[in-house]
Amino acid sequence: MEFEAWQHAEGEWTPPTNEEWDRISERLLPALRIAWFTMYKSKPELEQISESLDDDAFKEMVNAIIDAQRIFQEAAGLLQGAEVRLMCSAASAIKKNDPEGLVGA
Repeated sequence: MEFEAWQHAEGEWTPPTNEEWDRISERLLPALRIAWFTMYKSKPELEQISESLDDDAFKEMVNAIIDAQRIFQEAAGLLQGAEVRLMCSAASAIKKNDPEGLVGA
C-alpha cells in the first residue's frame, strides 16, 4: 500500500490543543457520560426523562451529544488512519530488511 504525506490545507480539521481540550472537555465529557447513561435506560425511562426536561435543556443535551460525536468521529478517523500508516510502514520496512521472510521462521 502506497500513500503520500498529507498536505496542510486552509480550514482543515486539527486536533484540539491542550488548552482547547481543557475548555471543550467541560462540554464533551459530560455529553459522553450522558450518552453512556442513555444506553442503559429503557425507552419508557428515556421518555420520562425527556418529559421532565424543558425544551432548552433537552436541546442543549442533544446538541452536546451531537457536538461530541462529531469531534470523536474526526479523532477516531485520524487515529485509524495513523494506525494503518504505521502498520503498513512497519510491514514494508520488515519486508525490505528480510525480503525472503526468513526472520522468525
